[in-house]
Amino acid sequence: MKKTLFFLFSFFILVSGFCQETAPRFLVPQNHMNLFNPAFSGVNKSGELCLGFQKQALTFSGTSQAQTATYSKAFSKNVGLGFSFLNNEVFVTKQTAVAFDFSYKLQLAASTNLYLGLKAGISTYNIDFSSLEVQDPLFQENLTTSHPLIGVGFYMKGPRYFVHLSSPNFLLNKVQQPKYDEQGVVSEPVTEKCEWYFGTGYRISVRENFDLIPAVFSRWVVRDSSQSFTDLRLSADILKLLELGLAHRWQTSWIASILIKSTGNLHFGYGHEFTTGNLNPIAPGTHVFSMRFRWE
Repeated sequence: MKKTLFFLFSFFILVSGFCQETAPRFLVPQNHMNLFNPAFSGVNKSGELCLGFQKQALTFSGTSQAQTATYSKAFSKNVGLGFSFLNNEVFVTKQTAVAFDFSYKLQLAASTNLYLGLKAGISTYNIDFSSLEVQDPLFQENLTTSHPLIGVGFYMKGPRYFVHLSSPNFLLNKVQQPKYDEQGVVSEPVTEKCEWYFGTGYRISVRENFDLIPAVFSRWVVRDSSQSFTDLRLSADILKLLELGLAHRWQTSWIASILIKSTGNLHFGYGHEFTTGNLNPIAPGTHVFSMRFRWE
């Protein structure tokens, strides 16, 4: 086991300089695990399909919104497969990513498993200059670029705890992004940034059919602290039918969420972010909706 953990630590340190930012700032990340951690495929043995929609009001450029779809299932004793789709729109830019996931389970103890994951797919970036309605030949056509993506991750699950670390893509590419200058909006090449996700949590049984789940979730973007964040979350699982959550995104916002488990196989979720401090005037709030189906 020591050799396995040493290998994992060395591998993640090695690739930490070759990754990028590929996902929006999700409010309820546990509903989108496959997007940024391929090792999550197969953690739940049953088939699982998750659909999500997130929308943020931005006073300076309309709205920012994202649509997601993920599927995962354990196809054998140790192998899990998954699929993820992301469509993220901000101002005149849109990113679409499609990827397939593979995970392999290592049993470390009687009730502790370590899942290793690989992600492979393609990411497309589009700048819709025509939507600016500027009477200039330079802004009459859209600009589209596509790049491959490869991601890695691990997910450790015990009887009452979990720990995960991942990068959804460690290939650095140059993409075109809009930029403001004296002449208006122009396009310039930008190198994608390194992005890592880390999370851990523990389930505490307070009484029968009532559990508390304190958790930490963090996104670290190398050389861009403005895109990094850490969530401190506390969730209450009531009667295995209702899950209420409250999270503090360090120095930026509070996030309230609810998950209704209408049946054992169909769940509905909603979350809302209340921004604080300097962010409130430009990003007054974000809504997120999710729907999850499970079947054997």
